[in-house]
Amino acid sequence: MVGFSTFILAVATGLLLVATPVTVSAIDADTLQEVRRIDQRISDMNSKMERILRDIRGIERKIEQASKDSKVSLETSEETADILTTIQNTDIANLIAVDKQIAQRMNALAKHVEEQTPTWNWGSESRSCEDVGKHQQIQSVRSADGQFTLRYLCFDGRAIHLGTEVNLPPQ
Repeated sequence: MVGFSTFILAVATGLLLVATPVTVSAIDADTLQEVRRIDQRISDMNSKMERILRDIRGIERKIEQASKDSKVSLETSEETADILTTIQNTDIANLIAVDKQIAQRMNALAKHVEEQTPTWNWGSESRSCEDVGKHQQIQSVRSADGQFTLRYLCFDGRAIHLGTEVNLPPQ
């Protein structure tokens, strides 16, 4: 503040000297030299002040731009926080639920495979049948009255009915 008041005082003094109707011959050379020096200093100070004012305006523009950028950054960060909250609240919960459903389906499929394995593996062994005979042997059995003949195949410990023949004479 002291520098500014000194500057104002110097400007006022310069103005008074310029405004005072004094002839050049009445002012001695030292005084004229001092007035020129003060005038030069005032000119330099004006130039510095204009440069400082330009710098201040440039800084104000940069501050305004930084303010706009910070607002955009704040809005973007808030949107990102909202998206992350949505992901945490819904998407992750949905993924967990889907994961549980997949696990349940896989368990059900594993149980089904375990239950059906004997059916799928049927025929991979060579067990004999008690009633029919040896493995992969066909046996024909006649009914007690002789009218029917049943054919069976022994396969993997099970008797498979191949067909029934009717033994009646043509009429």
